[in-house]
Amino acid sequence: MDVVTEVDLTCNRIIEQIIRQTFPDDKILSEESQESVLYDKNCSSVWIIDPLDGTTNFTRRIAFSSVSIGYMENGTVTIGVVYDPHHKEFFFSIKGQGVRYAKSSEITTWLNSKTNSMPGNLYVSMSKEFDSRTAIIALGIPSDPEKSAVALSKTLKLIPYVKGIRDFGSSALHLAYVAAGRLDAYVAYGQFVWDYSAGLLLVQEAGGFVKISDSEYADDQDIIVSRTHTFGNELITHIS
Repeated sequence: MDVVTEVDLTCNRIIEQIIRQTFPDDKILSEESQESVLYDKNCSSVWIIDPLDGTTNFTRRIAFSSVSIGYMENGTVTIGVVYDPHHKEFFFSIKGQGVRYAKSSEITTWLNSKTNSMPGNLYVSMSKEFDSRTAIIALGIPSDPEKSAVALSKTLKLIPYVKGIRDFGSSALHLAYVAAGRLDAYVAYGQFVWDYSAGLLLVQEAGGFVKISDSEYADDQDIIVSRTHTFGNELITHIS
């Protein structure tokens, strides 16, 4: 069962209000809003929002949840932002300009300075090869019992090949951590577009490997991302 808190709804209202004031002609697709447009990859400008990814963690006071915002132009995500409010960390990217990291204080300073230079530090490509036996991978399991059983059976095949498997509970932050090199891979099942739209761009811009079950951005997707293409293909082989 999905958990929705007043925090989800309040954050969603704030984000949508700012977008509508600043970009009144743009569409909004949000996990929480009943006014969200039905997904259409042909829309010229769509903001894809998950105002609180990791709600269950938030309700249990587990400090691993995030805000995810992606901007899609004509079916392609061109801006991705994932914010970790617990550690005040921003992970963000503009397509073709790499992936950056900044603390919230740096973002505030940048906004007040009105400078054109981007804030934070630019991550270099995380595509350097490594020994898969040292790998830490994250897992995303769907809430549906039947789907989760299938997903777990596939994931068990990876145990002999990696150092450890984790499920921290926020898809967007898992993806950001792969882009930042904190995790080596993320394997997830039954993902919705607001779960992964921003995070996949981060991984791609960091030079990582991305594989989704459908080439189009859609719901109920299976996702494999990795710091390297070699390890990503190894994961696919082990799971198949």
